[in-house]
Amino acid sequence: MDREIALAPLWERVKARRRNILILVLVSTAVVAGIAFILKPWYRAETELLPPSEEESGVGVASLLRGMGMPGVKIPTEVAPGDVFMVILQSRGINEQMVERFHLRTRYKKKLMEDAIKELKAHARFKQTAAGTIQISVEDTDRQRAADMANSYVEFLDKFNREVRTSKGRRTRVFIEGRLAETASRNTPELGSPRPRVTSRTRSTPRQSFSTVISPDAEAMPVPGSGCTGPT
Repeated sequence: MDREIALAPLWERVKARRRNILILVLVSTAVVAGIAFILKPWYRAETELLPPSEEESGVGVASLLRGMGMPGVKIPTEVAPGDVFMVILQSRGINEQMVERFHLRTRYKKKLMEDAIKELKAHARFKQTAAGTIQISVEDTDRQRAADMANSYVEFLDKFNREVRTSKGRRTRVFIEGRLAETASRNTPELGSPRPRVTSRTRSTPRQSFSTVISPDAEAMPVPGSGCTGPT
């Protein structure tokens, strides 16, 4: 048996309390509008970069970082360049530069650098896409500041890579120059030192004597140009 719902009693209840319901709706709308006007809007800026491959860079970025032993940057054994850049972007060194450049301790109202970095990480996101690119998104209440912060991540990443390569090249050059100087010092005699005596030894070869035995039955053969003839 189907149950019938009578709408008339429900309408009578709403009609009896229509004044309270209208006041509640108006107050809720005013509160939401006030919060929307008081709170500052947040803007999100996004940028995307394509990490260079091992062939394009000429040398492995991961091997450079492992050879340099950069503090605060832990590189696994076998990684792709995109994974290396993701680690660098989230490193403490990059975040400290971001905090100092944009005065985020004052803006986030944080006294310690650790707290400011933690707040920055809550508003900055890094994602590696399936195409191999890295997406950087930063949120801030100021539109221009959000865009500047996203571009600064790319700038600091490029600066970090150039410093690592320069340091590696400088260390290699110093090592090679040291080895060349050490080799040159070994080959050059010191002043006042006696010259080494050079002795030459000639190995004498004993002369060999050849004796010719002529048997009585042998016939002398003429030697061309000797003017000798055989017996007549």
